[in-house]
Amino acid sequence: MAGKFRCANCNYRFEYKREGDPRSCPYCSKVGSLRREASASDVLRAVENMPDR
Repeated sequence: MAGKFRCANCNYRFEYKREGDPRSCPYCSKVGSLRREASASDVLRAVENMPDR
């Protein structure tokens, strides 16, 4: 799935536009180190669903 990713090894951030998830970091080539970055709408949805104190 296309989206924004960040490498846990080298902290490189990039946008992946193809279908499917990338397998390795395009900068350091480490496999399995990528994490999806939350989009602005994901963060907004999480804030809206927070319980009131």
